[in-house]
Amino acid sequence: MEMPFPPCFVMQDFKRGNLTVQRVEAGWKVSGVFDLMEPYFGDGEADLWRQLADASQPESRAFVQGYLSHKRFRPGHAERMTVYFLNDRLAI
Repeated sequence: MEMPFPPCFVMQDFKRGNLTVQRVEAGWKVSGVFDLMEPYFGDGEADLWRQLADASQPESRAFVQGYLSHKRFRPGHAERMTVYFLNDRLAI
C-alpha cells in the first residue's frame, strides 16, 4: 500500500447500468457515467477489482483491457486488490 501512484478519478461502481455508450468508427466508447455517489480521486487500480472478479462479462474485460492499454499494474497489485475488495465489501 506504500507504492506511490498518480491520483485519478475512481468511480467505485463502473458497470453497464451506470454508463451510456456511443458507437464510433472503432466500435463503442463510454459517452456518459452516472451514479456518482461515492467517487473520489485516488489509486485507479481500486476501480479494477470488480472487473477482475467478473471477467466473464464483455464490459468487464473491455474495462480492464482499456485500463491496461494506458498503464500497467504496479508491483504489489494482487495484495492491493484484496484490500480494495475488503474495503468495498465493508462499506456495503
